[in-house]
Amino acid sequence: MDCEFIRAGFPSQPVNALTALAFVGAGVLLATRRRGTGPVVYGLVLVAVGMTSFLMHGMGLDAAAESVAVVSLALWVALWMALGASRKTVCAWAVATAVGAALIALAPDVRHTTTAVAAAAAALVLVRFQDRKTWIAFTVVAGAAAVYVLSRTGGPWCVSSSPLQGHGLWHLMMAVALWLVGDALADRPQLRTAGTGFPSRVFSPWSPRGDIGEGARGETKDGGGHPLQ
Repeated sequence: MDCEFIRAGFPSQPVNALTALAFVGAGVLLATRRRGTGPVVYGLVLVAVGMTSFLMHGMGLDAAAESVAVVSLALWVALWMALGASRKTVCAWAVATAVGAALIALAPDVRHTTTAVAAAAAALVLVRFQDRKTWIAFTVVAGAAAVYVLSRTGGPWCVSSSPLQGHGLWHLMMAVALWLVGDALADRPQLRTAGTGFPSRVFSPWSPRGDIGEGARGETKDGGGHPLQ
């Protein structure tokens, strides 16, 4: 399906394995440089997507593991945008991810369907998000999808022995697109951490103490704008 010739040893598909690490880089960048529960969870799950893809292409890890990570990322985007990064959202996401993982484990044949449904849910929520970065991300995803189809095994761009692999390019393009989505969502203070949720410092030791969004910060002041004692 992903064209590159499978070699003996590690990594079995070097180009596809190494380009999968772009997801890891994007996730680390978001988790360490953006504040709040939302971007940090997003970044950490994106790291999981990259690592499962790397291990799948590098040593034959079951593709179901990568699917669970992708489903988890899509679910977090949908729930984060719909509910904010509150304690309830994190719990709901964990439960939904567990259900998705169980479904994929018990019925491997529905792996692609489950992934597609989760991705569609995230996309439908993101469409409502009128943001330049998000629309650029959608454009990149469209281009990546075309590359994916053309470079599949048996496709016109598939040369299994070539160091230039379309699937590897798809990895790089999708990593850029997912970074843009995470960065766009992190730009919205109200999506970083909900007022009743976890403070930023619980998930991000790199964030300044007490950075929980303008709305929550405003509640600590009296009518004259002075901090409450």
